[in-house]
Amino acid sequence: MNSKRQILLGDFGSLLVGQTISEFGNSLFAISFTWLIWTRTHSTIQIGMLGFLEDVPQLILGLWIGIIIAKYDKRIILLISDIVRGLAILGFVIASSILSSSIAPFYFVAVIEGVMLTIFRPARMSIVPELVGNDDLEKANAISITLTKVMNSAGYALSGLIISIIGVAESMIVNSLSFFISSVFMYSIKRRVLDDNTDKSVERGFLTKLKIGMIYMFKDKRLLVVFLIGMLMNAGGSPILTLVPALVGKILKSNTVGYGLVFALWFLGMTVGGYIASKWKMGKPKFQSIIGFSMQGIAQLVIGLSHEIYLSLLMFFLHGMFISIANVPFSAFIQRYVRTEHRDNFYSVFSTLTMSITPLSMAGSGILAAYIGISLTFISISMLQISAGLLGFFLNFDMI
Repeated sequence: MNSKRQILLGDFGSLLVGQTISEFGNSLFAISFTWLIWTRTHSTIQIGMLGFLEDVPQLILGLWIGIIIAKYDKRIILLISDIVRGLAILGFVIASSILSSSIAPFYFVAVIEGVMLTIFRPARMSIVPELVGNDDLEKANAISITLTKVMNSAGYALSGLIISIIGVAESMIVNSLSFFISSVFMYSIKRRVLDDNTDKSVERGFLTKLKIGMIYMFKDKRLLVVFLIGMLMNAGGSPILTLVPALVGKILKSNTVGYGLVFALWFLGMTVGGYIASKWKMGKPKFQSIIGFSMQGIAQLVIGLSHEIYLSLLMFFLHGMFISIANVPFSAFIQRYVRTEHRDNFYSVFSTLTMSITPLSMAGSGILAAYIGISLTFISISMLQISAGLLGFFLNFDMI
């Protein structure tokens, strides 16, 4: 296959259609689920707890998920993931209508969604080389990544509108059906019988690699700065991941349309930021990262200070844009600085430890907002991202 048309007509095209429908389902779930818990409880603590439960499976299972994916047919993994998510959400709609005063159905579906996403996304990325030739991998990945970003942006905007028209419960039924439809396209992908090239030593030596990576990271002051920046940025972004439905409903006095637009513009900002980062002519990647990290904090600070929907929407766009502007040179610095023989070990430790702060900070931001208020939580936690920007001055990008 040499052209985009040929790629799209094959099994990869079926994967893309299923992916598009599934990503739309993710957007619809995220908006309807968190909006429902907010309107039912008006508790930032409950929103934070749901974020915690949905993110914890990534922390627990993410370390070993590659081993699981390598052992089984990825097509079946994708198929089962979509079916389970569809059934879980359909069951949630029924259970929450019967147990209207109980929070238990919310907790259950949050865990199921977290587990299935942890399995689905790496399996989707891993199956691509099986569906296209090596010469077409760049084209296939570019199409997949672009489509995901477009669907994240458009999906959130449309989801907010759909919920405002047909209602939250009805939109979750549509959400459930989207996963069932996606599973049909996953099933249509032809089964590949591949050689079992799983490296058994990976399974046996994982904890050893974590130990080696930790020793390597903590011996290098620059890598310690990288680690601290990663922790501060993940913790600093927790209000955006957790408190947006409360911010939109209570502070900005908007509805699901406004909620959807917030995340639509946030993801659009990431897309624009990625383009800007690829064209950056400053020649100083260190300052690009410093500006990117600091401006995320400033944008979040303004969100906390503002009670105007339009100013807040602009700040969410800028926040997303500066995420990409900061991460492109920062990631390249890590890839170049970490020595080849230590790279796998370092990434195992770095991703594990920095991911561990995300569910905790999501729960923490919900608790903090319950005591000091939503706006003050955005303002106070924005200082973590600004601090990450200041730490960037301790990294010498010119040495690599």
